[in-house]
Formats: sequence, C-alpha cells, structure tokens
Amino acid sequence: MEAYLPSHWKAGPRTGPLTSALVLCAYEQNTSEVVDNCQYVGGVSVMLTKSRTTYLLYEAKTSKLVTRFTVEGDSGCPSEIRHYEGEKPPITIAQDIDHGKVIAKLRPHVEGPAV
Repeated sequence: MEAYLPSHWKAGPRTGPLTSALVLCAYEQNTSEVVDNCQYVGGVSVMLTKSRTTYLLYEAKTSKLVTRFTVEGDSGCPSEIRHYEGEKPPITIAQDIDHGKVIAKLRPHVEGPAV
C-alpha cells in the first residue's frame, strides 16, 4: 500500500528517527463470489473473485480510531498473471482495489479538509 500513497505522506523527518501521526491498517477480505472468468494464452482459465479491503486509521500517539472505511475491488481481469515456472497458475485471483479511492478517503485526515 505504501507504494501507492503520495510521497509527502510518508513518515518523517527525512533525517533522524521516523515519526508518524497516523497508522493505517488494511484487512483484505476475498470472497468466493466469482465476477469473471479470465482467459489467458495456452488455454489458462482463472476465476476473478470479488474482494474488499477494510481500512482502520489510528492516531499513532493515542491509538484512537480516527476512521474506518471499506473499499470494494472493482478491477477486471488483469492483462497477465504471473506464477513460477513449473508451477500451475492460480485457480482464482481477487479483484484489485482502486488505490485512488483509498487516497481520497484518507486525504481529509492526512492533509485536512479541502478549503
């Protein structure tokens, strides 16, 4: 998740010990609900399943829950799937989460309300 957050949201300062005012926990929940059947080269067929991730944002200093929200997966079949040579490809894969939606939910708590 960190790779998808804006760089100026990372813990700082840039030198010395890292400090953080907020802590984000993510809990992925993949379901068995099939939303698509993805077809790949070589006759590989993989089921795409519905996913959702619940996020809990805490104040680091007090452990107080700041907000809780859930983002549903909304992606289609990926253009490719990866697996190790000699291993069978996965039977199912979960939808990806739109990280832009996560950032939009976090922004008011990290940067303050829009002016």
